[in-house]
Parts: sequence; structure tokens; C-alpha cells
Amino acid sequence: MILYWYLKVRVIGTIVHELAHALTVYLCGGHIDELGITSHVNHRGQYNLAHQMAISYAPLLVNTTLAVVFARWAVELAPTGLPQTLQGVTSGVLPVIITTPLLQLLALGLAFVVAAAALPSYQDARNPYGTFRHRLQRVTVVRALTLPAAVVILVVGTLPLALSYLRSKSSLFHISTEVSYGTVVLLQSTGTYVVIDPAIVLAPLSGLTPIV
Repeated sequence: MILYWYLKVRVIGTIVHELAHALTVYLCGGHIDELGITSHVNHRGQYNLAHQMAISYAPLLVNTTLAVVFARWAVELAPTGLPQTLQGVTSGVLPVIITTPLLQLLALGLAFVVAAAALPSYQDARNPYGTFRHRLQRVTVVRALTLPAAVVILVVGTLPLALSYLRSKSSLFHISTEVSYGTVVLLQSTGTYVVIDPAIVLAPLSGLTPIV
């Protein structure tokens, strides 16, 4: 029963996932042939490797970011804000003591299902390799010069590729990985358990000189 309702509610995260793909296709100059907001995006375009990587992994960034926004909003929600407004609108039928935790639970639930749908599918992870092979058929000076960087990117991409392949072969592993990811994002963004210290991630960028 829990799994049934989880799969139903997760559709919200899937919609965000597919819309993230669609938006990135548009930004990369592609054309969308078919958009199934709960399943897939069929598209075409003249993509380079950077475009295809962006399209493939856009949901990982978009879903995760949106989940963090929802979770932070829940943590920082003050009874004097929206809960008090709802209390006034309903003439006290929905008191602050009820609306505050309900809104927090709703926001945390949304954060979880959106984050759970962030991970790339096997097809998503495979697409950059297909683009790379296709572009090797016609080598130009620019492609030759950027080849080392492309190879490094694709080598790094073998980890999510392998993970997505294993997820595609096992429904249990598929669900367990997305639940685990959703949980980690929730714990991290609410400060319940810091998995990755933002200060460590941003430290290498602190010494960079801004480009003006």
C-alpha cells in the first residue's frame, strides 16, 4: 500500500524531471517532437557533447534545487506568515497551530518526491555517448582540440551510467536508490544531517577573480 501511494505521488517529481529535459532542449536549440510529462521527451537537434550532457542531467540539477527550496521553506516557515494568513482567511477555522505543521509536512513531502525523481534514467545517461560517437564521424579542428576534455567528461560519466544501468535492471534497486537520494537531499537541506558541507564545496571558488 505504501509503495502504491509512493508511486502515485512520485509522478509530481517525474513531471518536474521531464519539464527540466524539455526546457534544456529548448535552451540548446533543439526541437521537441513529443512531450509526455509523466514519461518521456522526444526531441531532435544539432547538439554537441555539452548540450547533450546538459539535456541528460538537467533534472538532476533542477529537481534537486527545487527540492532544496521546498525543504528550506518548510524549515524556515514562521507561524506569523502564511499560517497566520490562512487563519485569518478561514476566520480561525484553521488555526496557526494546525496549519503550520501541515504546510511544513506538505512542503517536505513535495521536496522528497521531487528529489527522488532527480536521478537520470539509463537512456539519459547513454545519450551523451551516442552524441560523442555521432560527432566523431566528422572530425573538425574544434572537435579534435576538445577531444581530451570530452573523453574526461565521458569517463566521469561512466559512474552514473553504470548506476542507471543497474537501476534499469531491478525495480527494487531503482526505487531504493531514488528513496535514498530523496532522503539524503531532505536531510541535507533541512540541516538534520549534513552529508556534504557547502563550505567545502564552495571553497575552491572563493579564490577565483570575478570576470568583469
